[in-house]
Amino acid sequence: MSRQSIFEEIISERKRQDVVFGEQNHLPIRWIPILAEEVGSAAKQANNFDRTGSEMSLRKYELETIQVAAVAFAMLECLEREKWRKKDEQSKKRSPKTQDEGVSER
Repeated sequence: MSRQSIFEEIISERKRQDVVFGEQNHLPIRWIPILAEEVGSAAKQANNFDRTGSEMSLRKYELETIQVAAVAFAMLECLEREKWRKKDEQSKKRSPKTQDEGVSER
């Protein structure tokens, strides 16, 4: 697989994700579990390939790795849009945290 074809697969996966989930504008901390789930799926397929040597597991590993890259790409797109900042600011305006809720007054 060439570098160009890898990029094309990642972009194709990003388009699929946008169709399925719509534009995602999560806070940075919310992206981590999404990415971790995809990495976990890739790890599972890598383990399956290691145990079985199955070409099917290797192909699934490749597909999961493309999803990992596509999610990382989506994270960067979200940072570029910065819409998550507006959501976070609105959330903070609605429910400001007090010291009792774990915020110190330093």
